[in-house]
Amino acid sequence: RLIKSTREAQTHLVELDPDVASSAMRSGKADHVWSGDFLDFQSSLKFDCISFLDMLEHVEHPSLYLSHARTLLSASGVVLASIPNVGHWSVVADLIEGRWDYVPAGIHCVTHLRFFTEHTIRDLFDAAGFTMESVKRVCVPGPAEWLDQWRQTRGLKTDLASLDTYAFLITGRPKADSQQYEL
Repeated sequence: RLIKSTREAQTHLVELDPDVASSAMRSGKADHVWSGDFLDFQSSLKFDCISFLDMLEHVEHPSLYLSHARTLLSASGVVLASIPNVGHWSVVADLIEGRWDYVPAGIHCVTHLRFFTEHTIRDLFDAAGFTMESVKRVCVPGPAEWLDQWRQTRGLKTDLASLDTYAFLITGRPKADSQQYEL
């Protein structure tokens, strides 16, 4: 709705869950809805933007999804992605306490098959033939006393920016020589 309210655009949705796809179709939230796995989606259209919003961590081979998206993008097309950061202080604190408790949603979501840091996200996009044009952080700062203690721990290289980052918002563009990256 936001996209359609700010510009004249056709929106397409590929949704794995048939019930969610049906609901989206009935509600008119997207102009075109296709139910199935994105890897099976084919179109003669070329898209200006393909979004993976909190999705790539839920699939076995996220690089395949990015590589497939690359084949569907227009010459100036981009990929947008939102990916949670497993390096967030809340996860680190749980690990220090000897815990890794799965929950219905969030970084510890029971349905996550992959976990990412900024470094592994960069590797993923590079391997799929993308240049990351923009990386924005969704910050949920940790308790100052914890961060201060980690910062002062001798011999520990603490990445405070990563500890405060709950998720990364990425804009990626296919590399000019991306054909060599076929997976």
